[in-house]
Amino acid sequence: MKYDVGNWVKSARLNADLSQEQLALALNLSGKAVISAWENNKNSVSFDVMLKISDLCGYPLPYVEPNKAKDISKPKDGYIRIKQLDISTVADNGKYIADQLEVIQQFEICESWVKKNIGNNPEKIAIIIAKGDLMRPTFNDGDLLFVDTAIHFYVSDGIYVFFTDNGLRVKRLQLLFNGDYRITSDNHIAYAPETIPHNDLEKTYICGRVVAHWAIHKL
Repeated sequence: MKYDVGNWVKSARLNADLSQEQLALALNLSGKAVISAWENNKNSVSFDVMLKISDLCGYPLPYVEPNKAKDISKPKDGYIRIKQLDISTVADNGKYIADQLEVIQQFEICESWVKKNIGNNPEKIAIIIAKGDLMRPTFNDGDLLFVDTAIHFYVSDGIYVFFTDNGLRVKRLQLLFNGDYRITSDNHIAYAPETIPHNDLEKTYICGRVVAHWAIHKL
């Protein structure tokens, strides 16, 4: 299901009887041009900003029923809310994993667990669903992957969410001595490693790094 986010921004603003200038001022933006670009769907609106608009204008988010809008704006005490993104509709250039993908649902997770296992930057964490058997036995089809969407560059060997000419990938990246990237699946028997030559790295866009996962076991 798709939403007209631009129309939602305009409806929220009008619901609060605000001009574009007034809404921009309330959001600490430079001017009404930003609001106008949002309302005309020329620029994307991050989910965090949509939460602020919802609170400012008293208008429900498009992803939830009106009577649930207040519940989604603030998690209960001691918990952090992390959004699950629909990566099946990722943009062709792969650059919008955090702020333009549809939010399927949100998980309320114990804050102490998040700080211990993910770190102190939970607002940049998104959840995606693992697909297929590429990374068995590390994780399996249907497991929940916690992705740090603030990471858009290679930092060290690890599992990354990245975009190449072959589409969105969730695999291990290793930087070789000659500057090439080695791409591997943990399911070594079924999937052979690949190499991205260093002169083709501009065609690779890193969307984030997998920092934790929850396994789903069917009984």
